[in-house]
Formats: sequence, C-alpha cells, structure tokens
Amino acid sequence: MRRVVNGDGLVNDHAYARRLHDNQLSGYLRDEGIRYIVQSQYPYDDVLVDIAGLRVPMESVDVVIPPPANFPDRTAFELYCLK
Repeated sequence: MRRVVNGDGLVNDHAYARRLHDNQLSGYLRDEGIRYIVQSQYPYDDVLVDIAGLRVPMESVDVVIPPPANFPDRTAFELYCLK
C-alpha cells in the first residue's frame, strides 16, 4: 500500500507540518520512501517542486503522465516518478 502525502500538509502528521513551517522539507521524499509525485502545476524553470527546502528538478524525475497542454495551473494534473 502506498501512502499519500499532501504538499500543503493538511492531511499529514505533525512532524511534516513542523518541517514545512521551519522550511526543513529537504530530504523528506527520501526519508518517507516517496517515489511518485502528482502535480497540478506546470514545471517552472525546469523545477517540478520548490517549497520549504524541498526542491525537485525535472532532471531527477521521469514523466509517467505528461501535463496536458494549455490548461490553467492547478487543473492540469501530471504524474512523475523519482529516479
């Protein structure tokens, strides 16, 4: 079974919320064994995720389901697998 982690922290544990608040999310994906990322925003400047110390450049993921073209941000879901 795979766990789901919500990037805004609403459905996660207190440890995640503290790391988010303290800008200490670097290494979080590795620490939690997370392999897949679902994103609703297009990558920007070749970076998929950049929040609270967690940075995922496009070179570190494989595109599983590419983002659809010309959708507004937060409506164009895509799937990535960490390398």
